[in-house]
Formats: sequence, structure tokens, C-alpha cells
Amino acid sequence: MATAYLKKFQAQAQALALDAANDALDRLMNALDELDRDTIADTVYSVKAELKALLQKGSAAPPAPEAPTKKAKKVKDPKAPKGALTAFMFYSNEVRKEVQESDSSLKMTDIAKKIGEMWKALSDEEKKPYLAKAAADKARFEKEKASYNA
Repeated sequence: MATAYLKKFQAQAQALALDAANDALDRLMNALDELDRDTIADTVYSVKAELKALLQKGSAAPPAPEAPTKKAKKVKDPKAPKGALTAFMFYSNEVRKEVQESDSSLKMTDIAKKIGEMWKALSDEEKKPYLAKAAADKARFEKEKASYNA
């Protein structure tokens, strides 16, 4: 119990001024019963010695670790070519309106799930027109990308 409290205290002590942390350690030692005091006394005294050394140096409390900074979002060039659509996306764009009209109570997520199930149920022969559209769109994208990068 006492060691868990001491670990918690050490984490909190970084935010306190060093002299306030020393006072808090004194209060901790006074609050513990005799058994607990004996088990953590060495640890408390070593922490107090470190605090005293820091106070004599005149330094402030150890700085809190810096919060990780957010990575700057990469700005996309509006003139860059749009990516190629997949066969599933061509299929999805084609059947979405029909699915919405068949059951208007469906949420967008349910519609997407239903379209996914329908796509999985299609045979390879039924997927061919969408695969052809995807291949053509990929060729378009590669061509536009090459002229954009040139």
C-alpha cells in the first residue's frame, strides 16, 4: 500500500515545486503507521535527499514532458489528378440509389454493408464490366499523373 502511494506521489511531485514536494514527503511519513514507515523509509529519505540537492542547486522542479505535437497535415494540390476508382466503387455508385430506394429507412452504414454483400455475391462474369471500367480509369489516372508530374 505504502509503496503504491509513494509511486503515485513521485509522479505528482514532478508538478510541485521542490520545497512543496519535500513538505509533502514529511506529511506522508507522518501519516504512515509504524510498519509502513519502516518499509519505505529508505526510499523516502533518498527522494528527500535528491530534492534537497536540487533545492541547493537552485533549480526548479523537473520540467513536465512535452506533449507530442501534431503532425502538420499535408496540403493536397487541387490541380493534382483524382485517383482511380476501383471496380467496387463503380458498382457501388451504380447501385446505391436503387438500394436507398428499396429501403429508405436504412442508414448510410447499412447501405454500404448491403452493397458490399451484393458485390461479394456477384459472379466473376457479372463483375467484368466494373473491372473494365476500373482498368480504364486506372489508365486515365496514370496518364494524368504522368503529365502532372512532368
